[in-house]
Amino acid sequence: MKILFHTLTQTLVPYPRNDDEPVVGLDPDYEIFDVIQQSEPAYNPATQYLSTTESIDTTSKTVTRGWQIIDLPDYKIWANAQDFMAEFTTPEKADIAMSIDPTIATLRLELSTWFSEVYSNDYRVVSGLNKLVQLGIISEARKVEITTI
Repeated sequence: MKILFHTLTQTLVPYPRNDDEPVVGLDPDYEIFDVIQQSEPAYNPATQYLSTTESIDTTSKTVTRGWQIIDLPDYKIWANAQDFMAEFTTPEKADIAMSIDPTIATLRLELSTWFSEVYSNDYRVVSGLNKLVQLGIISEARKVEITTI
């Protein structure tokens, strides 16, 4: 497979032909590179995921597309505060909503304006869950269940 390398912008551009035959009248600002596609490596999807990589070698005029194996974090990640709160049962949510404890009130306020991922190892989440255990809203076993990947 071929790809074009635009020398002025140092970017890749799709090859204009599907058959990899030479391009007539190609602008001299473009160089033809070969694409090397590496096979997907073996990995454990329970503990790892694959990320694509791309390496451009202007000397050998190649673009190598490969893979990087990345270990999953050992902590739980929720996409947003709503997903985090979905971990709790209706009675637990009710007790959380009615709690006048300052730590729980603070976490409720934080979660209402939390527009990014929520990490189980975030100090605010850890302290909030510990307080929920201390107040008897959830058990230690329930906390582990909520935060276990």
